[in-house]
Amino acid sequence: MADVKRVYLASPYSHPCPLVRWWRWLLACRATAALTAQGIHVYSPIVHGHWLGVLGRLPKGWGYWQQADCRELACSRHFWVLRLKGWAQSQGVKAELELARGLGLTVRLLKPGDLRNLKHEV
Repeated sequence: MADVKRVYLASPYSHPCPLVRWWRWLLACRATAALTAQGIHVYSPIVHGHWLGVLGRLPKGWGYWQQADCRELACSRHFWVLRLKGWAQSQGVKAELELARGLGLTVRLLKPGDLRNLKHEV
């Protein structure tokens, strides 16, 4: 059952360069923290999975994380995309967006600078 206030925050992650992946993780952490500070219940697969993947030496691509992310999407009511560089080309973000639409989640595209005063939208 979906939590009516829960936001699934998608953002790009995969990249051949580990520094790009780290930077994307850091920006997702900042966004998740900013939304959490507003009282928004946020799940970010990048925030949750980055260190699990690094420390556990797990695969980085959507194929590995797809099943877990689908379960998390099903528990959410809102689907927001953090529009970092590469978001529109991200295989994972594209697949998550399609799933979110299929589940009837409300969809919103956010720039990193758009993270203030969003509590009224959940």
